[in-house]
Amino acid sequence: MSDNPNPIEIDEISKAYLEYLENYTNRNWDKMVDKFSSAMTMFGTGIDENAFCIEDTLNLFKREYKQTGGIKYIVKALEVFPLSDSLAYILAIIDMWFDCPSGIYDSSNNRTTAILKKEDGEWRIVHGHWSQPTSEQEEGESIPLKALKQRNKKLLKEIEERTREIEEQNRKLTCLNSTKDRLFSIIAHDLKSPFNSFIGFTDLMLANFDKNYSNPDYFKMRLGILQENAHTLYNITENLLDWSRSQCNEIVVNKRDFNLYDIVNHQIQIFDQQIGKKGIFIQNLIKKDTIVRSDIDIMAIIIRNFISNAIKYSSNNQVVTISCDQLNSSTNIIIQDQGIGMSEEQLHKLFIDFQSTPGTNNEKGTGLGLKICRELIDRIDGRLEIQSVQGKGCKVIMTLPNP
Repeated sequence: MSDNPNPIEIDEISKAYLEYLENYTNRNWDKMVDKFSSAMTMFGTGIDENAFCIEDTLNLFKREYKQTGGIKYIVKALEVFPLSDSLAYILAIIDMWFDCPSGIYDSSNNRTTAILKKEDGEWRIVHGHWSQPTSEQEEGESIPLKALKQRNKKLLKEIEERTREIEEQNRKLTCLNSTKDRLFSIIAHDLKSPFNSFIGFTDLMLANFDKNYSNPDYFKMRLGILQENAHTLYNITENLLDWSRSQCNEIVVNKRDFNLYDIVNHQIQIFDQQIGKKGIFIQNLIKKDTIVRSDIDIMAIIIRNFISNAIKYSSNNQVVTISCDQLNSSTNIIIQDQGIGMSEEQLHKLFIDFQSTPGTNNEKGTGLGLKICRELIDRIDGRLEIQSVQGKGCKVIMTLPNP
């Protein structure tokens, strides 16, 4: 052949190879084989794909046909190098995607070389050499089927895990939406009611001021009711703020050592007015030198809510005790009252939704405080246990881990 080969001849060689490629990828067996020389040999992509006669070559192609389906491809580069009037060398770079039972196998940048021979006026492949086998391939595989199956199995597992995560997130989102709706209902009802009472009494007092301004009993009684409403509003607002902070992850846990007796005493003093009104006696039985490690601000919120509940559900002149048991690995803080207690059904539903029962003096609540306590106890790695018998009081046990 001359140094400047005939472009028409090169086009014929390219066309012959591309016709083989099209029939091979579309699994047109007879048309593909028609492009093979009767003396075709090959080195394939499998570890054992070495064929030195046409029979062995065809057997290897048959094996690959069984292992894979159709193939999509893109020819990125193809060069023809004529060797003589009847021989040519082809170099091609092809991206290929094999359709396998276990998924798509991506064979990008597949290096293909082939020698074509002109026989009876037609260019046919006399030798083919495809990309080397990957490190994942095993003997008997034209492509790494086992590795692909394992990879897809791993991918499927990841998808299943991600699906479970999404389902759990959806469940939590549904729960949060339900909580939000209930919270708005609480805000609308439980905040509105004491405000209406507050406004009503102040309007009445102003309307009758000239008539009753010299009657201290008149004002004392109504100021007492206003004070009670103010405490109710304050407690509800405080719980709403604590709850919103916990939901927005604005509460940062900062554990340090502090005196438990002092923090309990301080929380008891906050309720002096309510304690005096009911004639309740609260005993702080914690030793004065008791030191625990936790977040002091979170502990104040929790203890305050538990004391508030104990007062709310205690009858006049009853006793509430607050004690502490320090063990080797944990500390138990116990708040016990002699109040109305709860039934087994009430205990079971305690944390399912916002539950609130009027107190012994018809004190109102939202049920939000107990929910806050449980969430905050989780934040400080504690545990909460509530024991109660209807008509015999309630015992709250909060367990903190010792450092």
